[in-house]
Amino acid sequence: MTDKPQANAKDARVRRHFFTLYLFLLAALAINMGSTLLDLGVVAVPLRLAMAALMAASIALIFMRLRDSAVLVRLVAATSLLWVVFLFVLSFSDYLTR
Repeated sequence: MTDKPQANAKDARVRRHFFTLYLFLLAALAINMGSTLLDLGVVAVPLRLAMAALMAASIALIFMRLRDSAVLVRLVAATSLLWVVFLFVLSFSDYLTR
């Protein structure tokens, strides 16, 4: 019976953590959408890409629980990200040389 209060406290902490992340993602989306209304010039694309990368990293670390997972799971996630980078680099280099 002593495990029940600890489990409830952990669930509440996880729920609060997810809700905070959800609010962060909504704020990042609002900033990203608001930046489309401003004339930022050359800074616009890198800013939006940085916001997208920050949002994707937070989703991967928190919602996918990569931060608390085993080393092998994190290694597989990093390797898959590396392959996606290879795919984009080779595709764009092929496109730019034609």
